[in-house]
Amino acid sequence: MDIKNNKIKNTIFTLIILTIIFIVFLVVGEIAARKVYGDGMFSIIDPQVHHCYRPYVDLQRAWGSGRRFHFMTNSLGWRDKVPNRLVEKENKTQKRIVFLGDSMTEGMGYEQEKTQSGVVESLLLKEGLDVEVLNGGTASFSPLLEYTRLRQFLNNGYKTDIVVVLPDFADFNDEVQYRSFFKFDETGEPIKLNHFMYSPVVRFFLNNSALARIVKRDGYNKFKDWYKEYFAKDNIKKSSELRMQETKGLPVSKPKDQLAIVKVKDVLAASPTQNTYVRLNYWKDQPSLNGWIKEITPFMLSNMDRIKALCDKNGIELIVVIYPWPCHFTAPANEPGIDTYENTFVSYCKDRNIKYIDLIPVFKNSYSNYGPTWQDLFIIGDMHFNENGHKLAGTTIANELIPEVKKIKR
Repeated sequence: MDIKNNKIKNTIFTLIILTIIFIVFLVVGEIAARKVYGDGMFSIIDPQVHHCYRPYVDLQRAWGSGRRFHFMTNSLGWRDKVPNRLVEKENKTQKRIVFLGDSMTEGMGYEQEKTQSGVVESLLLKEGLDVEVLNGGTASFSPLLEYTRLRQFLNNGYKTDIVVVLPDFADFNDEVQYRSFFKFDETGEPIKLNHFMYSPVVRFFLNNSALARIVKRDGYNKFKDWYKEYFAKDNIKKSSELRMQETKGLPVSKPKDQLAIVKVKDVLAASPTQNTYVRLNYWKDQPSLNGWIKEITPFMLSNMDRIKALCDKNGIELIVVIYPWPCHFTAPANEPGIDTYENTFVSYCKDRNIKYIDLIPVFKNSYSNYGPTWQDLFIIGDMHFNENGHKLAGTTIANELIPEVKKIKR
């Protein structure tokens, strides 16, 4: 009996020692992971909006080649120009404008006061208008996430007078990806993230552990990318390889209109290389324009409709801003696909009587005020606005907003 008891005790003792060693290993691993992971821990997974920033972040953030900027968030986890600011749910005297969009709206690479929403706030205050502008832009957002963010904002009791939505040139592809992550009800209303990587347990570890993030990035993500690279759908290969041949001046084996249509399912199965290609170059890829772009557009616009419905329900004015990418300046005149993004959202706004601001002609007609070429409005080697681009966009938007803000009664 004693021998049996001793074996049990020894087994329990061994398990305790192994558990302690494992915990120590995890603690040491986490400390080391936080040293090498960098400043990415300010970003977290959110079950409603997919990804967002932590509240009250205050740090120097890197962007591009050597660019660093002061990055701060308020109590909402949204960009701000001052640290640790508590956003009130409602201000009885001050008017409020909320900007929603992706990294261009967020103002990647610049402090909040230099972003287009920061420029708008500064100009409105100079006009003598008592107004607060909140920057709800976050990298890689698209209409689906902009809707869920606005829904979350309003459901939590926050108020705003105007919502400015800035859909992006690459939103078509982002909508394809995010739609695959969400669960929807029978009306198409997004309910929650529906993927095991966003389950409560996994989300807890990814939001709180740099080690878990490294395992996901260097393990799960790389395996998934390798798998997709190896088993990539032939339709995407044909489409992207054809265009690559054209850009290199190589003979093209068959006309582009004879290629198979690239569908949404093909984009979801595409390798990272191929997905990046079609995400940025769909406008010059006929199989994409005839396929997944047409397929995903109604879904994307249905999310814009949901934003509009929320605004109408809460007495909020909705304004849509359309803006350029560098390709709007470099595209050949005979490439009609370059107008897909602009035409989609201009037509949408006209059909629904939504006020819109089209910055594409503004930028084409005004870049000479900032330098000899259009490149003086963008970060070098990047599609994002530089300080000049934000100033031009912000000034144009502010001029359109001034009469709208003056109409608001308090």
